[in-house]
Amino acid sequence: MNTEKLGSRYIKPKNVISRSVQFIHLSNTLGNLKLSGVHQLHILHMHIRTSFSTRLLIWISVHQITEMVSAAVSFVGEVKSL
Repeated sequence: MNTEKLGSRYIKPKNVISRSVQFIHLSNTLGNLKLSGVHQLHILHMHIRTSFSTRLLIWISVHQITEMVSAAVSFVGEVKSL
């Protein structure tokens, strides 16, 4: 059976899919709760400590932060142009 080495243990690919779905659900929930960026990062960090792939989770959280920052910058630009 195919397994992927992650850290010091082996897990089945099915578990990887399950964990990624859990993370996507968690990040959607955080977005719906409208928590501040700092609180979201703290919760994401706690999730990263127990998750399958820190590289994937960090990429997703950085991507979300980048989107938030670009949205804020474009909003400020629109306000200044009024």
